[in-house]
Amino acid sequence: MVSRENYEQAVRELVEAVVKEFGDAVVSIYVAGSFARGDYMPGRSDVDVYVVLSRDGGVFEGIRRRAREIEEKYLSEVRDYHPEPLGVSMTTLEEIRSGRSWLGMGWESRIFQREGKLLYGRDIRDLIPRPKREDEVRMAKAFLRKLNKRYEVSRLFSLVFRSTSIFLSLKGVYVASKSRVVEEFKRMYPSERASRLLERALELWDMWGVRDLRNDEIVELFRIALEISDRILELIEN
Repeated sequence: MVSRENYEQAVRELVEAVVKEFGDAVVSIYVAGSFARGDYMPGRSDVDVYVVLSRDGGVFEGIRRRAREIEEKYLSEVRDYHPEPLGVSMTTLEEIRSGRSWLGMGWESRIFQREGKLLYGRDIRDLIPRPKREDEVRMAKAFLRKLNKRYEVSRLFSLVFRSTSIFLSLKGVYVASKSRVVEEFKRMYPSERASRLLERALELWDMWGVRDLRNDEIVELFRIALEISDRILELIEN
């Protein structure tokens, strides 16, 4: 189980490694978000680390590589919730001064100014240009558009059909297409409620190919995904 100590040790080791290996290029290292505030949830939350560099060169890739190594050591379980539990974002001092750095863009810039915690080096927050209101609005709209429901719907479909496909493979049936997954599961378990749920998930999939699902259909799909995944685990265990 991942503990708060694991999080603190991961961040501490990352800072030590970055300073030791790339110190001549490192201006500042910050943490932000829930870790900086202290309200993160061990095992669920990720860590946002911001590194300000005097230059790029090959430094970016080297720091990311060290972050992945330390992440594997302390926070690998968190990958169930975040692809990069120890997330490192980097920018250069020149980008900050010229107003081209992501660190000075959008609503998050103001939050970073207030909540960012300096772990190493020089505090450069006074160098960050304040974003214009129109830029904040533009970036907020762009971000919210990317957070639309389509991505989450895609993940729900993946949960339903991939978990079933994996289960079938354990029975010696190797199929990937959604229609074949439903067909083969029904052949094995014709009276299972899960078979009817899979049929309904396939109907929703076909609808999604024509139009976005309505909110009530997304809720239905979410419930199907939960029930199917639970039932698959029961079948495997029994």
